[in-house]
Amino acid sequence: MACSSEIQAAFILSSFVTFFLGLLILLICRLIWRTIKKWQNIKGTGILLELLLTKSIGSKHLKSLHFQGVFRNRIEMLLSAQTFVGQVLVILVFVLSIGSLIIYFINSSDPVGSCSSYEDKTIPVDLTFNVFFSFYFGLRFVAADDKIKFWLEMNSIVDIFTIPPTFISYYLKSNWLGLRFLRALRLLELPQILQILRAIRTSNAVKFSKLLSIVLSTWFTAAGFIHLVENSGDPWLKGRNSQNISYFESIYLVMATTSTVGFGDVVAKTSLGRTFIMFFTLGSLILFANYIPEMVELFANKRKYTSSYEVVKGKKFIVVCGNITVDSVTAFLRNFLRHKSGEINIEIVFLGEVPPSLELETIFKCNMAYTTFISGSALKWDDLRRVAVESAEACLIIANPLCSDSHAEDTSNIMRVLSIKNYNPNTRIIIQILQSHNK
Repeated sequence: MACSSEIQAAFILSSFVTFFLGLLILLICRLIWRTIKKWQNIKGTGILLELLLTKSIGSKHLKSLHFQGVFRNRIEMLLSAQTFVGQVLVILVFVLSIGSLIIYFINSSDPVGSCSSYEDKTIPVDLTFNVFFSFYFGLRFVAADDKIKFWLEMNSIVDIFTIPPTFISYYLKSNWLGLRFLRALRLLELPQILQILRAIRTSNAVKFSKLLSIVLSTWFTAAGFIHLVENSGDPWLKGRNSQNISYFESIYLVMATTSTVGFGDVVAKTSLGRTFIMFFTLGSLILFANYIPEMVELFANKRKYTSSYEVVKGKKFIVVCGNITVDSVTAFLRNFLRHKSGEINIEIVFLGEVPPSLELETIFKCNMAYTTFISGSALKWDDLRRVAVESAEACLIIANPLCSDSHAEDTSNIMRVLSIKNYNPNTRIIIQILQSHNK
């Protein structure tokens, strides 16, 4: 059935009224509290009032305050995902948010100007999800130290602009798409969820998941706004300049705008849509110009440093592992390569446990004629096979002289020696020991 402008306004206003009215109440409460505290300090009656209140209220009030403190601490522990129950709660909220977003995708196939009746099975499901989101929002509000800061957080804004319209739909017995596309911003929590599930462990995987979540949430949210304004038209023209555009076409328009291609087959016709596209283009140029090359670099580095060293017959090489840092590599190259570059007839293969930094990568590029970096660990036989340690003239293990625990550093390097000897007993190993008694 068709949604009148009054019904659409009810859905939109419910979110804005909730947001601004709640913010106003919080500001007034903070102002009153600061006024009372200031008045107490000026009059010098703070301690006296506290004593009087303590005597008049008694132990019951103290027990109540203690209970409130314990209850708040329990909620903070629950929301921090440090316990199993807390982790389940955080994962459940994320899964239900994705479920609510999928329901939005399903309902977006209907015309924006129409309202779904409660005969649609997805509406009660979405209402149930939002009841749970309201409960979770309440927990977060109780646990927040700064209520105003909490109110202005992104997740809070998403809840405020998506939960009230759901209850309005229950009262009107009909539902409208409205601002439900904001649920896509919950995708920003994807890295945290993957870490809780231990699906990602390396720093590169965490970095890539963060970049991916930013890209997807930005695209889906921007596409939802374009889909809403283009199908609804400009309010002051009463929708006369609206156009029928699907959510998929909106995503296509956003991706084309982000890539600065702009085929022109799908364009914004409303003033609101065109204004949004202008600002989104500027923002995407800044945002994705930083993140897209970084994503490509992650894949490039992974392929670059996880390859195997190719042994050339007749060419000598050594393997260097252990403490591979800018300072250690610079000092090693300065001491080892004392001859002129043209007289060097041996190659150095560095085996590092983490990808090199930009500064260290620059050093390798400046000495690329006789240096190679392979990402791996001397404690893993697969990595030792990739650097062909059995064919090396020698294997050098560099220690970290600036470490806080010299004994632990020596122990780690001795473990590397044992791993290499177990892999190939004939490999010549030169190890740097910090403490003489460990020799």
